[in-house]
Amino acid sequence: GAQAHAWQQDPARRGTLAVSTDGFVQVDRFLQSTSHPQVHAVGDCAQWHPPLPKAGVYAVRMGPVLTHNLRAALLADREPLAFSPQQHFLSLLFTADGRAIASRAGLGLEGRWVARWKDHIDRRFIQRFAATGAPAS
Repeated sequence: GAQAHAWQQDPARRGTLAVSTDGFVQVDRFLQSTSHPQVHAVGDCAQWHPPLPKAGVYAVRMGPVLTHNLRAALLADREPLAFSPQQHFLSLLFTADGRAIASRAGLGLEGRWVARWKDHIDRRFIQRFAATGAPAS
């Protein structure tokens, strides 16, 4: 499972930055530290209230909101956006035998076809970040 970084867990290193009991940076709906608004945190290093599951879908969805809010803070040319987490999300987990498990809203499926589906989703996601004109490796 996700764990806070060592500096987050060490009071001497994090100073007065507000963290959860597990060491995750506590953030508000604008993804800003609840104790230091100039600090933004998302993904597995952050703790939403109430706590969200440590799932990549939240980090991915927080990305555009974080980008907007960092620009708003740096340029002071717009109002920050609030992040609104989705209630349900698809979890896909590879198993060690070539299969995968899918789970969403209390429903579950498993099999090799789920592994192929996860692989397809993962490759499509990563491809979005490939440099244009660069050969794929």
